[in-house]
Amino acid sequence: SAGNLFVVDGGDIDGLGAAIYKFTPGGNRSTFVSANTFCIGPGLAINSGNNLFVPDWCFGGIYKFTPGGARTTFASGLSPVGLAFDSAGNLFVDNGTIYKFTPGGVRTTFASGFGGFLAFGPATPIATDFNNDGRPDYLLYNGSTHQTAVWYMHNNVHVGGASGPAHPGPWGQAGL
Repeated sequence: SAGNLFVVDGGDIDGLGAAIYKFTPGGNRSTFVSANTFCIGPGLAINSGNNLFVPDWCFGGIYKFTPGGARTTFASGLSPVGLAFDSAGNLFVDNGTIYKFTPGGVRTTFASGFGGFLAFGPATPIATDFNNDGRPDYLLYNGSTHQTAVWYMHNNVHVGGASGPAHPGPWGQAGL
């Protein structure tokens, strides 16, 4: 994204006037997408190729926009709430079930029973070995309930974890 910031304007109650604006690092704003034929959801994600992925709440699709603004349908029938890429280029999609799409577009179910927005922390590997067992673990955050969770994984199977409320006040998760 070359340091650009993408911002969703959901338009009116019917989704009319919805758009995605692009702000350059210098603060210049331009309209990147005008959505007259779909409803933009807030869970935008950008892959390593600088393609912007946009959820469509009305029709349940995910659209892929090239840096030049060309749109293609990446997936359909999902009613996505949140999107996020990991460092390996996999797209995670949340609609109550978290789906994982490989860079080649193969979909698998990653987890179920959720319903919030997804995010992977900046400058943090997607998988970290929190319990020092030599296997990757994942840090999850639910923005609706303000809870964090650590999932201990073995061959991509959830084998245990820990969860709790978010840190109070100005505390953060330094070092994660």
